[in-house]
Amino acid sequence: MAASPSQATQASKDYEMYFGYISRVDDEEDDNDVTNNKKGEGSTNVVSAAIVDGIQRNPYAAWEWGMVQRVAGQYANAAEVHKLAANAFKEIGDQPRSIICHLDEGLDLAAGLDEGSKSGEVAKTKKTLEEAIDGTVGVDGRDVELLQRVVAKEGEARIALSGVMWGSKEKAGAESQFGEACGKQCVAFCVLCVHDSS
Repeated sequence: MAASPSQATQASKDYEMYFGYISRVDDEEDDNDVTNNKKGEGSTNVVSAAIVDGIQRNPYAAWEWGMVQRVAGQYANAAEVHKLAANAFKEIGDQPRSIICHLDEGLDLAAGLDEGSKSGEVAKTKKTLEEAIDGTVGVDGRDVELLQRVVAKEGEARIALSGVMWGSKEKAGAESQFGEACGKQCVAFCVLCVHDSS
């Protein structure tokens, strides 16, 4: 069952409180905010230094917080939280999850675009997606299911990038990204079949 936007908004507030509690930073009302709310009805989240420290202590929960914010329609906040989670995973040497979070950041930005989006927002989204997709090339590890998630998330990101490019009248690039996404999904499915049969 999927949460409703109002349930997701409440869950987002709960996550924010949790990260404040586990933070080692005392001042939760830090003036040096990392991000401000830009989209999402009822969204009031601001990521403070205390929250950033909490995210560094538990990037797994931060990843989920970003997903909850996406459901709540808080796309700018979700993107920032996924970016911070990606950095936290990178710091502990978890490259696959760092890349997945970076891909989620791009997906959040793409979800926040609409017909009224400025060209700078579109360019930022495109750049974030392209960088995240490029980052999947060197991902390795022994956890086959996790690597499959990387490939699946890359496919999602390529489809989102295809949509962004199509909206920017880059039809050849959009078709190329869509074709590559289809190919990646076939590979992910084959890897799963081989893994399940062994």
